Amino acid sequence: MKTKSIILAILFPLLWILSINLIYFLPIQVAEDFKWFIAGILGSILALLITYIYLRIDKSSFKQIGLLWDSKTLKFFTKGIFIGSLITIIMLGILIMFSDLEIIRNKDANIPMALFWMLAFIPLAFMEELAFRGYAFIKLTKLIGLRYTIIITSILFAYYHDASGATFAHQLLGPGIWGIIYGVCAIWSDGLAVPTGIHVAANIIQGALGMKDDKYAIWIIDYSTEATEAMQTQTNNLGLGIQVLLLIFGIFITEWYIRVRKKKNINVYYCDSSSKLNT
Repeated sequence: MKTKSIILAILFPLLWILSINLIYFLPIQVAEDFKWFIAGILGSILALLITYIYLRIDKSSFKQIGLLWDSKTLKFFTKGIFIGSLITIIMLGILIMFSDLEIIRNKDANIPMALFWMLAFIPLAFMEELAFRGYAFIKLTKLIGLRYTIIITSILFAYYHDASGATFAHQLLGPGIWGIIYGVCAIWSDGLAVPTGIHVAANIIQGALGMKDDKYAIWIIDYSTEATEAMQTQTNNLGLGIQVLLLIFGIFITEWYIRVRKKKNINVYYCDSSSKLNT
């Protein structure tokens, strides 16, 4: 029974990935400036629908797994924005400080449109957090523990981003590592508001710097002079080192949380009287 429950939980994000990929085959014509809003909204609806189906099977509810808006949601989301901004700024600051890269003002930037476009990161981040740190994460944590849950969901998170065309190893070192941060913050804060805020902040800062779509970049990170092979190698190695540091940080806070968590604490990610999923 436990093995079956584990498999079903792992299938959750895979079903969502399949569902959202099928959207792209629908004959829907959407203006370029709105396509990511539509993708985020439809992706969120799909994640909620799949969650609802799984909860019906478990004879549970959104309330029992803490997936409801409450008085602390906005406060926790704001905390996530601050944490995500801090981490991203530190990482980019190190990269720029120790390389030949610099931040250049994009003279062609349409700031109102760029800011509008960046709002799409809210539903986009929410749909991913719901798919990877929602029901499946909660269920797996109860079944196999936080450590293995973070490993599995982070690999799946990297696999989902593999559609971007980069190598899977590259995605493991990017979204895969961020998946660890999102996961431990979800369980630490007992919900999705904090990791969603972190996710949104990281994407907005990257978007503003042209790391998502040059069309809406307010600034651009580029070399101050014509880039040589040596400069590019140095930048790549430095970027890899920064990602490894983030990985070490993620592993540290995960292991620290596992050791300090008191089992008497009520948390939707662990079995207790207020939030129990059938296994």
